[in-house]
Amino acid sequence: MKKTITLTIALLGVQFLSHAQRYNGYLDYKVFLGYTNVGGKSGVEYQNDFRRSELFSWGTQFTLLLNANENSDAVGYEKTFNFLDSCDGGGFVRFHFTEALNLRENVDPYLGADFTVRSLGAHVGLKYNFSEIVGVYAMYKQSFSSSFMGDTKLSEKEGEYTPSYFGKKAALSVGVTFRLFKD
Repeated sequence: MKKTITLTIALLGVQFLSHAQRYNGYLDYKVFLGYTNVGGKSGVEYQNDFRRSELFSWGTQFTLLLNANENSDAVGYEKTFNFLDSCDGGGFVRFHFTEALNLRENVDPYLGADFTVRSLGAHVGLKYNFSEIVGVYAMYKQSFSSSFMGDTKLSEKEGEYTPSYFGKKAALSVGVTFRLFKD
């Protein structure tokens, strides 16, 4: 009986894997949800990925670092501003290499550029799709500079700045992907 159940599960798994797709038409839409570690600080990440073709996609991202300001003694409205220092949002463009490297459809390596409120940088990642709906991803990001709201000056005193949790930092992200609007 155990062998029959194991064989049935294995055959179902092969069936799901055989239909996994990295790209399913114009404006294929995926959502990424995952854990991120930016410069040693843990957080959560959310991304929308709009696939335009086999080679190109663009999207938006939002990152929230949890307990980034835990040593802060701020009160009232200062706590709100400290909370906002641990948030980042922006966009990205990605170039996908599955077709160029002649890989299986369920493996999707990509390289991209990030432009967010707090940093400018690049990323490299890999998606693995278990089915047409669900997959996993791993990504490494490197920020090359602070952008619009990098290190913010707090006062006229020399050297008093709000730390940038995102600018000039490395980040590692892992999580799950979901394809929405299945045909």
